[in-house]
Amino acid sequence: MSFLDRADAVARKIERFVAGSGPSDPLYISNRTLGQKVKLGLLIGIPVLAIGGIVALALSNYFNPAASEQKAAAVAAKPGSVTAKILPDLAKNYRSDNDTDCEVTEAMVSNNALVGKLRNNTGRTVNLADIIFDVTNVDGSQLGAVSVRVENIAPHATVDFRLPLEQKTARNALVREVHTR
Repeated sequence: MSFLDRADAVARKIERFVAGSGPSDPLYISNRTLGQKVKLGLLIGIPVLAIGGIVALALSNYFNPAASEQKAAAVAAKPGSVTAKILPDLAKNYRSDNDTDCEVTEAMVSNNALVGKLRNNTGRTVNLADIIFDVTNVDGSQLGAVSVRVENIAPHATVDFRLPLEQKTARNALVREVHTR
């Protein structure tokens, strides 16, 4: 017996093992009786229906009806009552420390410099405006803070500013504070 004959015999045994002990009729699947077809349908269909039913019950809050009642009560409550429960020490008359006399209309990092525009919202000349920016990299990680000082802004005027940055990887600038004098 040659090597090829032995390899062919092993290959036939592996093929017989993989194919299983099914009938030798090539049309055995289409020749099933009605009972066999129903049994196969139930074998596949019942677990699918059971999982679908459990998912539907979970989505309808069947297992936790109190959560849907609490959500409905929170929606019906007066505005701010949920916030008052969660944050009881929050001041009711909260006001930002930033001035509204001037506002930054544009700010971006370009060629290792912070460039932008500052607008005077008042009818008087603003002698001095200090703007503090948080500088971040491309991932949003803070690299530090920089301060820009702009002087003598005419009423309702917009002025450009430019500040070279030491942070070479800076890509974004976020306004933190604006103070005017």
